[in-house]
Amino acid sequence: MPDQPESIAVRKLTADDAPAFQALRLAALEECPTAFGASLADERELSLSEVAQRIAPPDHGGAGGVGAYAGDALVGIACVFRARGGKERHKAYLVSVYVVPAYRGKGVSAPLLDAAIGLARAMPGVRRLNLTVNVANTAALALYRRLGFVVYGEEVEGLCVDGVYQDEYLMTLALA
Repeated sequence: MPDQPESIAVRKLTADDAPAFQALRLAALEECPTAFGASLADERELSLSEVAQRIAPPDHGGAGGVGAYAGDALVGIACVFRARGGKERHKAYLVSVYVVPAYRGKGVSAPLLDAAIGLARAMPGVRRLNLTVNVANTAALALYRRLGFVVYGEEVEGLCVDGVYQDEYLMTLALA
């Protein structure tokens, strides 16, 4: 495992990355079920074509994913999607953020999220990038704050994981 962040390459994901993305996403949901709105069971049902559509839609204008690679190994992921409604198209959402445990604290997260923020900035008319984060996830919360996100609310019992309710902070980053 490399110790230097320079050995990590961050790039937009393509449809060819769907198998690696899906494997990493399933690992993330298994390791950190309280960090994601999706369930492991639901995610396992997605076909590779559905995953490819999520991470690399044909137009890239309303969604997409980025990945951090150490050599050929996908070690970090993040996705952005744009709100669909006409009154909400000025907002995008950061989702599916995950870095494998062996690469945490190695300088992977910030460039990965910078690339995801860049996807949002490239979406015409998007003024805000929003996310939710479990209130107990202090490391992620600190990272998001360092990148300029601010808390604008708290959703009490935002998720229910294995019968335990989880509170989530709502965060936003002004892009305009």
